[in-house]
Amino acid sequence: MKYGAFKVVAASLALLSAPALAAPITKTLSVDVYQVCNDAGLTVCAATGPVGNAYFTDSTNKIWAQAGIGVSFNFVSKVFNSGFYDINDGVAGDGFADLAAAYGTHGPSATNVDMFLVNTVAGAFGEGWFGAGGLVMAMQTIMNFNGGLGRIDTLAHEIGHNLGLEPASLGGDAGGHVPSNATNDSLMASGAWRNVPTTLADINPDGLGYDKLSLGEIAFVLDSTLLRDIPEPGTMALLAIALLSIAGSRRRAKARS
Repeated sequence: MKYGAFKVVAASLALLSAPALAAPITKTLSVDVYQVCNDAGLTVCAATGPVGNAYFTDSTNKIWAQAGIGVSFNFVSKVFNSGFYDINDGVAGDGFADLAAAYGTHGPSATNVDMFLVNTVAGAFGEGWFGAGGLVMAMQTIMNFNGGLGRIDTLAHEIGHNLGLEPASLGGDAGGHVPSNATNDSLMASGAWRNVPTTLADINPDGLGYDKLSLGEIAFVLDSTLLRDIPEPGTMALLAIALLSIAGSRRRAKARS
């Protein structure tokens, strides 16, 4: 699948590889959620994540806070289709592309991220479009990882692919990953060799420093059309004052009528 050209980030190699700390949240990414269910007999649906932490919201937001990005989730609907409950990209009509074509925004998007929660994806924890919105999560595989603790950074990793990481301009390999000879602590290292956090305390900038984003990666993703700006506090204050002024004017006009 062909996507737009990558932006080349002009920076020194040291700057590109430097890990980032948490930053003020200035951008937001909204994810629309579709939960796939088995429609044969008793309805069984893919898991939505740990109890009290649906979609791994906590770890996903801590990881992307390094880029000043906040991730929010909007549950759209359940998808009752047994054929997509377990995804097998090796079978015609039973792949992620087929699922995405049938529901949500019907494929890769420059403005929207659809997340499909399925039971399993053959040979993978998840998949995501490269440089465009849309991903699938193999929830049974993810939840069973590490003795049932769950693979808590899979979603953040797939979001990275949607945002265009890891491009060749930043050293990415053919699969869009940080090469194995670079660092196992990078969020964009392949799942085959990435160091996976088991708790929030393991995630950069804390503890073991896992799931790092470099300054070069952050500069790159912040140009994505999938992100929305969060108004600065001063702008929000001015907006609140304007709304209060309008409300006051309306009250005075009613009092005079």
